[in-house]
Amino acid sequence: MNLDFRQLLGRIPETVLDDCRESIEGLSIAGIESIESLCDAIESEEISPELRRFACWLARFDGTGATVRPLLKAFRGVDEGLFWEAGIALGLSKRKEAFEPLADGLRFGGPDGRRAASAYALGLLGDRRAIPYLVETLRSSKCELARDHAAEALGQLPSVASIESLIEALSDSHVAVFVSASYALGLIGDSRALPALHAKLNEIRSYSNGHRDDEDAVRSAIQSIELYRDLH
Repeated sequence: MNLDFRQLLGRIPETVLDDCRESIEGLSIAGIESIESLCDAIESEEISPELRRFACWLARFDGTGATVRPLLKAFRGVDEGLFWEAGIALGLSKRKEAFEPLADGLRFGGPDGRRAASAYALGLLGDRRAIPYLVETLRSSKCELARDHAAEALGQLPSVASIESLIEALSDSHVAVFVSASYALGLIGDSRALPALHAKLNEIRSYSNGHRDDEDAVRSAIQSIELYRDLH
């Protein structure tokens, strides 16, 4: 399927269209009015970082694979905002050729931000080959943000290994990580996680007075799993 630039712009959700008008005008002023020129803009270091990030954001609505090659180049760059936008667009592309670069970003990504972006993007991509890499990241990465997004991603990739590593992550010392693990377990809906979630809820209640986000996350996961169990 071929997609022209006007069709691409037409895929921008109406809820955010007004916020995008200035950036769309910026693309037009820069002469970016075709898919080909959009791809060039994503790669070009002569374009402002803000406009390149918007070009990457816009590429998430492509759906044809035309923007994958320049997105991969942007993902390997040093600008954190750029490689995050490129990573998200690659994940949403659902293209098989995006898997290896994203997996390499997770394993050998250098900056912590790229590892975190890789984990997040792999969850969006939905390729089950990512499971062992995400499990390893959740279990052993020193980067809290990478572990956080690895937990989120595993919630999109249910498996025995995913569930086991997410249960282990309930003991993570960083709140954001075990909150993400809780949400992921709730999303998967496997009742094998209930004993660990109940134990975590009791632990949190032992040192809090309630009304905490972490307690709410664990309670919500328990309710989701129990609902799923009752419906099936």
